[in-house]
Amino acid sequence: MPTYEYRCEGSEEIFEVKHAMALTVSRWAELAELGDFDAARFPPDAPVRKVIGSSGGLVSASALKNPDLPPCAGGSCPSGGCGM
Repeated sequence: MPTYEYRCEGSEEIFEVKHAMALTVSRWAELAELGDFDAARFPPDAPVRKVIGSSGGLVSASALKNPDLPPCAGGSCPSGGCGM
């Protein structure tokens, strides 16, 4: 199961949870249950948002077809996005 990072909109804190890709999480109560966090820490309806661009292990389809290492494997990505 993939790991995702969510930011609690009220506190700006980041929380990491694992869940199925098809699952949509938008409120603290849902996130607290998934991550076994203290549900009383924030109001149950406090909004949370998935952090885009986190280290979610995204791999582009073109990289899977290329047996060579991508240019960014050495440190920096010259195109700024590794073809994504």
